[in-house]
Amino acid sequence: MRFSAIRRRMHVSPAGVVAVLALVLAMSGGAYAAGRYVITSTKQISPKVLKALKGAAGPSGAAGLTGPVGAQGPAGPAGAKGETGAAGPQGPQGPTGPQGPAGTTGFVKALPSGETERGEWNLSGYGPEANALIASSVSFAFPLKEAPIKHYIRVGEADPAGCTGEVEDPGAEKGNLCIFATHEENTLTQFILPTFPLPAVCALERHNPAAESCTEKGGEEETASPFGFGIETLAEAAGPVNVYGTWAVTAE
Repeated sequence: MRFSAIRRRMHVSPAGVVAVLALVLAMSGGAYAAGRYVITSTKQISPKVLKALKGAAGPSGAAGLTGPVGAQGPAGPAGAKGETGAAGPQGPQGPTGPQGPAGTTGFVKALPSGETERGEWNLSGYGPEANALIASSVSFAFPLKEAPIKHYIRVGEADPAGCTGEVEDPGAEKGNLCIFATHEENTLTQFILPTFPLPAVCALERHNPAAESCTEKGGEEETASPFGFGIETLAEAAGPVNVYGTWAVTAE
């Protein structure tokens, strides 16, 4: 039977025949494609199809277990210094402490026993001729209760009994006055006899014209004055006389 006869008997139009053929071809082609191709990625599907296939978001799942604490990171840089805070309230007054021991005054009428005071002395002048008298005196900063025993130590001499130290650090034992010479220029070493050594040290009383000079009685006196000492010498020749040094006295 011819196709035209079937068409007339089934009353199918040419357009319907074409539609049927197309459907058959489509179904056979899809089956062929399904048997030949496997979809392994969403990239093989058209975005429009994916969008249409996308369903609503499902509910959130349960929270998982907390992971272990990670290692501590490095310290950050120091921050800027903050502003000074307001002063706090004053605290309560503390209890009064115990009274300290009584102090001593810096001013004394007499040098305390065993204490030492020191100073410098100078015997300088111009002798117009040999044997010219050159005199000077020294006052103690603090007077003594008793007159000290005097000692004159020439340049290079060893310390006599009662004296300690040297020119740079003069010292004296209790009840002694030690006069150390640093320089001796144009001075005699004795007056008439060796028992009257020069320079002579004594309690000089120049205000009394009737009193003997320190030189005349220097060999006879063993002590100076509680207030200081006088010192004299005679020029060895005409010209300048320069004798000086340091001294120390210790109260009895």
